[in-house]
Amino acid sequence: MAARVGKYKLGKTLGEGWNSQVKVATDTETGKSYAMKLMFVEDAEDQEDFDLSLFLTLMNNEVERLEKLPIHNNIISLVEYDWKGVYITSKGTEKEVLYCVLDLATGGDLFDYIFTVGRGLPEDIARYYFHKLIDAIQLLHESNVVHRDLKLENLLLDGEYNLKIADFGLSTTVESSYGGGVMHTRVGTERYMPPEMLEKNAYVGICADLFAAGIILFVLVVGIMPTHKTAESNDYLYKYIRKKEYEKYWTVISKLLNLDLSGISEDFFHLVTTMVKYDYKKRFTIEEIKAHPWMQGPIATEEEVRKELASRKVEIKRKLGDSDDTDLEDLADVHKDEFEKIERGDEPEWVEEEIDRRIKVYNPEFPTMTECFSTFKPNVLLGSVYNFCKDKILEFKLGSEDYSATVQMPSEDDNIVDFAVEVLKVKPELDEDIDCDELEEIEDDDDIKYCVVFRKKRGPKQDFIKIFRSFRFFFKKLNNVE
Repeated sequence: MAARVGKYKLGKTLGEGWNSQVKVATDTETGKSYAMKLMFVEDAEDQEDFDLSLFLTLMNNEVERLEKLPIHNNIISLVEYDWKGVYITSKGTEKEVLYCVLDLATGGDLFDYIFTVGRGLPEDIARYYFHKLIDAIQLLHESNVVHRDLKLENLLLDGEYNLKIADFGLSTTVESSYGGGVMHTRVGTERYMPPEMLEKNAYVGICADLFAAGIILFVLVVGIMPTHKTAESNDYLYKYIRKKEYEKYWTVISKLLNLDLSGISEDFFHLVTTMVKYDYKKRFTIEEIKAHPWMQGPIATEEEVRKELASRKVEIKRKLGDSDDTDLEDLADVHKDEFEKIERGDEPEWVEEEIDRRIKVYNPEFPTMTECFSTFKPNVLLGSVYNFCKDKILEFKLGSEDYSATVQMPSEDDNIVDFAVEVLKVKPELDEDIDCDELEEIEDDDDIKYCVVFRKKRGPKQDFIKIFRSFRFFFKKLNNVE
């Protein structure tokens, strides 16, 4: 019997964060599936470095904003929430949980379809999504809400590739406590923050959202981030925008990053550079954005959008498992000893004591893009993760009973990335009512297939994807991984 919270049967874990999880939750009365964000209260209270009050503030923020917003097709919907919920395991054990139930977005996020593929969208498709985004932002602002963390990772897609703005934990009201929409709290994601926020000056929340929308538009079309940090006057790219040397900016960025910008319209260049100007008073308002000539250009049909993104989804799966990457080939040579250890079946170095570990069952519903399969034993697979990154890891914490670990390590760009890795058993047939969080005994069968799942907890997603690709290639070199 699957675990339950209220009338919801819980399924696959979709994501993890600050001691919280996002799981597929199926309404047993209607059969409809949702996303449930939940946190086990007792587990959180046991964590010394976990700020429960901050987590509650973020959860309350999200619920309070979504509860009051009008229904909009491009904003994630809140279904229900309970701060005193009860999680019931398949064995009848009860745990106190905080939870909220939201729309289920099974298509991933826009980040996956841009950065992982490595190129921007055709302008008519980018225009399709940007119209949706601007309409949704306008509704937020007219409803007295500023998001303050707009980014590609928070632009989710449902099964039909419809856009859904998500993650309102950092949102606030337009009229902040300082009045006039002026704010001082520095929140959000640095590479989407306006310069006034990064420079720790007062900022206007509405302007911060529209600046982030400008960064998003840039990435949708060009396929890369436009700058490193907008706040630093000596930033090697943003300094040209700060000095209003827009033509020089585009010349430098195209040469520096070997970009072919010849097919991009002049209207796009004008719109995006005006949206990310240094002086917030000189950036376009939402009305000016909507009236801009670029916004009046041809818009792709829903059918054309679905076709493009479905094609990119196939490409993403291929790229995440590619073996024709020079950097990854070099990486394989560096870890030659680790390959040999795995092929011999040596015990991983992290086994300090004999623990009778058991394993959870893989749930194939809503497969993610950061999982791979192998017939190697669970201890070998998890041990290979440790051996692979042992020289870089800042933290490697094993699960107490199962084949899982939380890992903290720096990326190539020296950003800190926290992620979870878990080895799960694949069953030929899966009972739809099984509790995939319950532990089973390890079977001594060489034909059993296992799934290695990676989930980002904190840090830049582009860095997490690079780390996953390294692991994925590392496993693939064993010629025993799908």
